[in-house]
Amino acid sequence: MKTTLKLLVFALLVASMLATASRVLAQATVDIWLDAGHGGGDTGTPGYDHVRVEKNIALQVTTQTYNALTNLGYSVYLTRLGDYFVSLGDRADMAGGDLANVNGDRAICQLFISLHMDGREDPAKLGSTTYAPRFKLYTKKKNAMLSSFFDANIVHDKFIQNAAIVFQGCHRNIGVRFADYQVLRESKVNSILVESCILTNQCQQNKIAINGNQALIGQGIAAGVSFAITPGSLAAPAPAAVASIVGDPDPAKLMRRATPPAGASQIQAMSEGFEDTTFPPPGWTTTTLGGAPAYQWQRTSDTL
Repeated sequence: MKTTLKLLVFALLVASMLATASRVLAQATVDIWLDAGHGGGDTGTPGYDHVRVEKNIALQVTTQTYNALTNLGYSVYLTRLGDYFVSLGDRADMAGGDLANVNGDRAICQLFISLHMDGREDPAKLGSTTYAPRFKLYTKKKNAMLSSFFDANIVHDKFIQNAAIVFQGCHRNIGVRFADYQVLRESKVNSILVESCILTNQCQQNKIAINGNQALIGQGIAAGVSFAITPGSLAAPAPAAVASIVGDPDPAKLMRRATPPAGASQIQAMSEGFEDTTFPPPGWTTTTLGGAPAYQWQRTSDTL
């Protein structure tokens, strides 16, 4: 009897959570808001070498994630397009369609993703984490954060597979956690925050600074998103060029595309024993957009 009651309570919680999420998603007009953490005078976590800083790498990883998502057909807006400050409250308001970014983009999204790198006093600490909100400010329902928690688990499962490749020799899966971050708490939509690594660790700092590794992290996040939400199911706004902002590391990479560009090549799935990792998924289309080419894995053997 107790087991049946527990299952009934759980079913009611899930049904209530899905109903809340459905009401928000019914109003959504863009698939994803991507949020590059920090910016401007807010540098975020300093790297191990105190030269690299979180705000710059976060924007670069966001650019790569943007490319991967748009190549899959998702409509994506960016809270920060260059090196300037955006308040946490404004970022949350953008996700809910209450505020436009500097490019004039304004829409409610299906999923808000904030991208960061973590920091620790102990430089030996390392790892990758995905966070879901501990609670949502826009509702009094205690289970409102569960929908975001489900999305966080789905995205993390795919993201962490690529993180294992990127951070070979210094990889640790910290997992999915709840946190009381303002952008997660105040956004009126499903929201997650990804800490791709701990920037104060020398090994992880050096690896995340590599353009190809940033692309793999972005592709991993996009792969996770593809299991969480469906692209093209909304009344998405027409594609438009993203404004060039002073400090943007590569504005050309922020061109919004509804479909992959002509001539993009198909990348077949690879499997080389990286903790049972298979990436990219079959059917993915990628392009370097003038950046470093994606990694190509080949099996070789030395003659005896």
